[in-house]
Amino acid sequence: MSDSEKTDDALLPALVSSPDMLTRLKDRTDARIALGRARSGLPTRPNLKFELDHAMARDAVYSELDVEGLKASFKSLGFEPIVVKSQTGDRTNYLARPDLGKLLDVDDRHELETEAGGELVILIADGLSATAVNLNAAATVEALKTVCDVGMSLVIATGARVALGDKVAVALSSENVLVFIGERPGLSAADSLGAYFTHKPREDTADSERFCVSNIRDGGLKPQDAARKIADLIRKAVDRGYSGVTKRDGPKQIED
Repeated sequence: MSDSEKTDDALLPALVSSPDMLTRLKDRTDARIALGRARSGLPTRPNLKFELDHAMARDAVYSELDVEGLKASFKSLGFEPIVVKSQTGDRTNYLARPDLGKLLDVDDRHELETEAGGELVILIADGLSATAVNLNAAATVEALKTVCDVGMSLVIATGARVALGDKVAVALSSENVLVFIGERPGLSAADSLGAYFTHKPREDTADSERFCVSNIRDGGLKPQDAARKIADLIRKAVDRGYSGVTKRDGPKQIED
């Protein structure tokens, strides 16, 4: 590889007033910054990495939930998972009709209505990256059980959007629902898990009435850290009587 294709600190943009600051930022994020340059373009390695990340993101969108593997993992944690589906039918319809991903299959809804839900219903949903769920959901739920002392029941859903959790919680007559769902893949992460908590969910719950903890993955927020954050938000929501962004605690400054 020629000097013009290297991506070391010497090739950071010359107009950056503080290269050290940019280097520290690069070390903290998978975002596509400080890539170096080869004449008027990018070096070969970042170009190839871009193509790879794009392919991984596309694959994640069409990945399938490992339902049997997840069931086995959650059974080992003491759960008896119930498997349901949305009204999308298939992946193509899921991507074309987001509204159907928010609706519970009629037969599955009737089945849930005969079950007893826990104080907290956990919904494991494929979302836009089943890969993220397959990799991160079990570890995060396991960590959550150690820091959140409430009765939990668990449901696994395919073809699901976040709002499907509201329908599941209503069917189970639960006052709290926590949805773990695969986030939309990007060029810096195709395996990011999101967690959405709603206190007192309804059929028409607005997105602003949820708490969200995102970027749960090995290169982002670790499952143990995410579990502590989620448990804290659950306690606050229950104490205050509602969830939502207006009651979310503020961001913390990253230390050097």
